[in-house]
Amino acid sequence: MVSRRCKGVVNKVFGILSQEKKVFNASATYYHDKFENRKTSSGEIFSQKKYTAAHKTLPLNTLVRVTHLKNGRSVLVKVNDRCPRSGVIDLSLLAAKRILLHKTGTAKVKVEILGQEYLELWEKQNELFEMFD
Repeated sequence: MVSRRCKGVVNKVFGILSQEKKVFNASATYYHDKFENRKTSSGEIFSQKKYTAAHKTLPLNTLVRVTHLKNGRSVLVKVNDRCPRSGVIDLSLLAAKRILLHKTGTAKVKVEILGQEYLELWEKQNELFEMFD
């Protein structure tokens, strides 16, 4: 027989490990040009012209929506690299420009983890931005 206290500890530990936080705030920055054409942690070649990002702990190939908290603009990015800093998401220049982050260099953002059902939208978002910009 397992005690209630032991069950509570087990539930807490496994609950934390199995449930990833779906929405969190972070600081956003963007990649320096010196990383252009270098290999990312996922094996892809980095390009400032793609909607990608680096994060310390999010699984590679995770799709996330990054929303600039001051202006409300959002962009979908795929995590394909690692960032050495906790609480930071590094965006490609294209993604940074879409949320007007390139003007200030850093900003507070909301990061929402999305499912793979958003992959087609991520691939076509350039067309969508062109329609509204």
